Amino acid sequence: MLISHLWRQYKQTVALNNPSQSQTQRQRLQQERDSLEKAHALQSEKVAEIRKARIVETDPSRKFQFKQELQEEERSLEELADRLNAIEQQLQATDSSGLEADASIYIQRPPIEERCYRAKVQPRKPGMQT
Repeated sequence: MLISHLWRQYKQTVALNNPSQSQTQRQRLQQERDSLEKAHALQSEKVAEIRKARIVETDPSRKFQFKQELQEEERSLEELADRLNAIEQQLQATDSSGLEADASIYIQRPPIEERCYRAKVQPRKPGMQT
């Protein structure tokens, strides 16, 4: 588990250093998210149908079978939701890392511009002459 987490972090770091790879990874994550969202919707529908069948069923042994099946399908639904959340977090991480990379491009003003900027922005102190 720790190794897979570290490997994922390494791949994300490498992707940040290579913008085209980062874009490819983002597209792959978006495709995987879309696929998982469809699977999650189908699984939710399946769970709902099993619940309905369990309610209608009168045979105790069939009710028990439905209960077991429902627990299994709910676990699968939770796993899908967890995977979706993980992908969403990865997508947000790639979004925020893109912002961090853009923030590092900040260009500092030359000293003369900085003085002009401060003169315009900062109010004058009383008693100071121009």
